[in-house]
Amino acid sequence: TVKTNLDSLIGKRAKVTVEINNMEAKGAVLLNGQEWTARALSDETIYPSGTMVEVKDIRGVKLIVSKAEEEQ
Repeated sequence: TVKTNLDSLIGKRAKVTVEINNMEAKGAVLLNGQEWTARALSDETIYPSGTMVEVKDIRGVKLIVSKAEEEQ
């Protein structure tokens, strides 16, 4: 199968530009030069600005992210 433009974002790394906090319904990341609304995969997790995250899913126009694995 061929990935669509949105599907190709899954697995990419992004930088948090606005703290991601699901309980406060806020968060944004910078990916491929564009800012996207983002939410954490886990509602209990908060990612501060500057954190590197990985896109796990896309729901509507929001990227669902979790902490990126550290590169070795």
